[in-house]
Amino acid sequence: MKKIVAIVVGALMAGVAYYFLVVPYEFEVRFSTKTLPGDVIETIRIWNRSLQQSKVEQVVGFNELSQQIFWEGSKYHFVWKFEAIHDSLTKIVIRISEPENRLTNKILVPFGNPKIEVDAAAISKAFFDVLKTHLDITRVKIIGESSLDSTLCVCRSLKTDQVSKANGMMSEYSLLISFVDAHNLKVKNEPIVRIEEWDHENGTLAFDFCFQIHPVDVLPPAETVTFKKFRGTRALKAEYRGNYITSDRAWYALLRYAEMNGYKTSGKPIEYFHDNPNLGMNERNWKAEIYLPITNGN
Repeated sequence: MKKIVAIVVGALMAGVAYYFLVVPYEFEVRFSTKTLPGDVIETIRIWNRSLQQSKVEQVVGFNELSQQIFWEGSKYHFVWKFEAIHDSLTKIVIRISEPENRLTNKILVPFGNPKIEVDAAAISKAFFDVLKTHLDITRVKIIGESSLDSTLCVCRSLKTDQVSKANGMMSEYSLLISFVDAHNLKVKNEPIVRIEEWDHENGTLAFDFCFQIHPVDVLPPAETVTFKKFRGTRALKAEYRGNYITSDRAWYALLRYAEMNGYKTSGKPIEYFHDNPNLGMNERNWKAEIYLPITNGN
């Protein structure tokens, strides 16, 4: 009997020691959402901009994001864990710690309702509401295999944060319009974005924002823009509906589709925009076609 008691006491002490000395967080929140991890990560990045003094510290692939959050006078460290269950469901675990009060919190959390627990619930709900609003106005539909024709374009090359892509496009729109009008160039089809570099983990982009134009015998001199001819390619296609700020959500859907169906990608996403946000159309109905280049074999 004494031996059994000793084993039980030893196990309890080991558990307590593990909890206080090894577990790097004091509180945990779990929920699921009907989207992909990449979508959640980019929504966190946008939401983070609304939080004073908070910052996204690190993103590890599509599996983890660490974030520092200031909330109601306290500084918290959030570690978000993501698990894609299937194409339309992600499980999320948030491990929350307050470095300055770690020991106190570990003592109080099992027995009461300390501030870290109250704040964690409030912060998680604030983000969940933002994510829900985003998903309510955003739709991505995978079309499947498609192709892009070669095209001549007049472009501006930009480098921005991923969440600032649409703002970058807006800042260059008037310059491109003025150039094509000044030289009587005929624009065809929709404005496009061609991603040249994409660093998902750091959330940065290099891309060309372009107007497609009809060929001309002699190109006009260009100091503020660049003429580029893009070759046709085989690609996977998706249709995006929603605010163009978050059109990159279709990139993640296409990457997932390519991975699950054995396609080999051969380039970065290409976006074709069908609507002008300045015309007052409801953002739910803005349409873009998103392409992900692939090789000839899948």
